[in-house]
Amino acid sequence: MNYKSTLFSWLLFSSTLSLAQKNEFKHFQEREATTADWFGLSSSEAYVYSVNQRDTVSVSSFEMSSFITWKQYKIFLEDVKRMLGNEPYSALLPKLPADHLSECLTTKTFDKLPVTGVSWTNAGEYCKWRMVVDNTEFDDNGLHISYRLPFLGEWLSANDQLEGKGKKHDLNRTYADWTLNSMDESMQFDFDYFYTAHANDHPSMKRKMVIGANFQYQFSDFRQYSQSFYQDSSYAHIGFRLVREIEEPFSYLEDLQPYLGDHYADLWKTEQEFASKKSIILDGISMNYYEDYGRLNGNYSSYYSNGKLKAKGLFYKNQRVGKWEVWDSLGVKQIERNYVSAYRFTQSYPKLKDKQANLLRDSRIIEFQRNEVGNISYPFVQERAVLWSQRYWSRIEPGENLQIFRNDQLINALIEGVKNENIKPYDTNSDEFRDSLSKEDFLKQNRGKVIAFELKSDVFYDLDRALMCTRPIGICPIVLDTIDGEAVEQKLAWFYFPHTRSVLSNIQCFTENDMILNSSSSRWKNAPGTSPQTIDDLFFFRDFKEIITGVSSAKGRTYFTPEESEREFFRQIETEHALWMWLESK
Repeated sequence: MNYKSTLFSWLLFSSTLSLAQKNEFKHFQEREATTADWFGLSSSEAYVYSVNQRDTVSVSSFEMSSFITWKQYKIFLEDVKRMLGNEPYSALLPKLPADHLSECLTTKTFDKLPVTGVSWTNAGEYCKWRMVVDNTEFDDNGLHISYRLPFLGEWLSANDQLEGKGKKHDLNRTYADWTLNSMDESMQFDFDYFYTAHANDHPSMKRKMVIGANFQYQFSDFRQYSQSFYQDSSYAHIGFRLVREIEEPFSYLEDLQPYLGDHYADLWKTEQEFASKKSIILDGISMNYYEDYGRLNGNYSSYYSNGKLKAKGLFYKNQRVGKWEVWDSLGVKQIERNYVSAYRFTQSYPKLKDKQANLLRDSRIIEFQRNEVGNISYPFVQERAVLWSQRYWSRIEPGENLQIFRNDQLINALIEGVKNENIKPYDTNSDEFRDSLSKEDFLKQNRGKVIAFELKSDVFYDLDRALMCTRPIGICPIVLDTIDGEAVEQKLAWFYFPHTRSVLSNIQCFTENDMILNSSSSRWKNAPGTSPQTIDDLFFFRDFKEIITGVSSAKGRTYFTPEESEREFFRQIETEHALWMWLESK
């Protein structure tokens, strides 16, 4: 197995957090030796090596750190709690006796000592986060710094070189080490064998190698202590350290999104290089933005007719990220927010004099949880909290929406849902879901190729959470049929969108390499701002290209041309800015 291709899910870029300890990383030279130099017969839980084995093992030069300390891990925990909330934070806490854990987290008593009780999986999460905050550059070649756990051969080589030089070190002393290696008896001499087991894998596939004498097991020969422990379990005698790689950059971003938060600057600059710069004028306001695959991706700015800057910020896949600022027409700043995800922000300006009020204001966030069928639950919104709202209709077409149209998977899922009587189709004589179609009538329709979907949605400003929100209400497949020799668009049926979500959650998204997204860190599927895992997630996070075809008005539905559609999209953005200023005005 080529571990480097697997490690494409462990990557990325920048921050100013102070994490490094003095002399944290040491350089170790390339080394070549035989397995017999390192291994005697091992215990029944370890690899089974023969003392007569003379295979040559080559270990390239590498940089390896000391143990990650409590101080370093606490910085990680605090950043996760700030960006992602209590549930991911709790999942990453070391599993140790409650009194000791409390003292480690609340005092500096153990700050310089190795953090233990961290599972192999959570140690990998620390590596991802550390890549986000330590990288100061990101270019076409990828990350300039990446981190991972050491391979077994690297750990042994480091111990051998340090012992040979008589240098002081923390290997093979009080705490054992997680390694990157997976335990598999058939791969006993492969010092690079690595596999990240998934939740439904057999427990035997979740064994990871641990090396080093420690306070729990004091072998006379540490080479006998290479045992396997489960990747999702935590142990009080096992700590972890990092291997730093700089020469081989990586560029895969998806699995790092939970940790990006406001550590965003270099990412967006890079993403923006591949986006098209565009501009539009609407109601006297001019807007400049970057678009990539039909999504807003990069810097956004708008200007009053007098040339004064009105708003600026960053979008990533149609979602606000990082710092957003809004000014009035005289150039006086009115609002400054910092988005650590599209649904979590702090407001740095204007500040309230009451510290408690500031804290409570910044707690206006949406906490996302998946229900039993895998959908992210929309937060409940009270009618009194809807300050402004508008109903609109849009069209979703292929091209820039490959996830939705690939292999006709969405329409096939809807058809299957009707067959199984999980969802109900409604007649297209109305989009109010008044006249239902029987299963038989829907299934016997003469269908052509699905060329688009019509979407009916509500967009509104939620006062309680101080955010503009969108909720899909209905979806209708449109096919291209032939009538009297002419190609004619025909609507198949309307579906009440909330009832389709259980079906849409069964359609997995795929990566850029056309691989099904199957992250080993499934807990992050609960975190806000993560990459969509299912088609239902695409709709939830608005990660698709839509053409607004009409909006509701006092006179009924107003229809738009394609040019007017683009203007309406940006009108919603600027309406939110206007509401921010109006709500903050004294």
